Amino acid sequence: MNKEIKNGKDIHNLSCPALDTAFHHDKLSISGMHCSACTQIIEYRLQKLAGVSKFLINITTHRADISWDPKKISLGEIIESISSLGYGALPVGSAGELINRESKMNVWRLFVAGFAMMQVMMYALPAYLVPVPQIDGDLTPDIDRLLKLASLAITIPVVIFSAWPFFQAAKRDIRNRHVGMDIPVSVGIIVTFVASIWATFTGGPVYYDSLIMFVFLCWQHD
Repeated sequence: MNKEIKNGKDIHNLSCPALDTAFHHDKLSISGMHCSACTQIIEYRLQKLAGVSKFLINITTHRADISWDPKKISLGEIIESISSLGYGALPVGSAGELINRESKMNVWRLFVAGFAMMQVMMYALPAYLVPVPQIDGDLTPDIDRLLKLASLAITIPVVIFSAWPFFQAAKRDIRNRHVGMDIPVSVGIIVTFVASIWATFTGGPVYYDSLIMFVFLCWQHD
């Protein structure tokens, strides 16, 4: 009996290393995610890959715990699959420089939106306090047009620079046939910007201050 137990222990000790080495484990740093919908689509697509036994993303840290069978799929193929969805992925140990560069760029995008928000609010304030004569105000049409043009000039860098990642993400979601947060955000920014440009040259209220504040708050949330 003792001999059988001993043999059983020997068999167990011999089989455990094989089980442990059957799958490889690693952590990936995922970039380009803006909402939980991004997490869901990556997990859904990756868990369908042959050889991937586990792929779970922490939405707070943007890190994925992954287990895979190296006989069926390589880590490089998994990373390529994530890249094909429009997101970035690197092993945590080698992603430090990329994460730092991306974080610095995002800080600049937030700074540009915040600075522009303060400036545009200064230009929008007279229209709130002393509107044009057509609505019983003292702001002349020429000054009103000048303030709108100044607001337009300040809003352009926000749309092109600060809001650009949202447009890229929306294009990615459309390509993947997936509706995430970035599509309605991008549509709202574009519609508001075009409507405000139209009102700048034809007359009517503009919403440059609201647009810039919206972009600024989106980056704070992100």
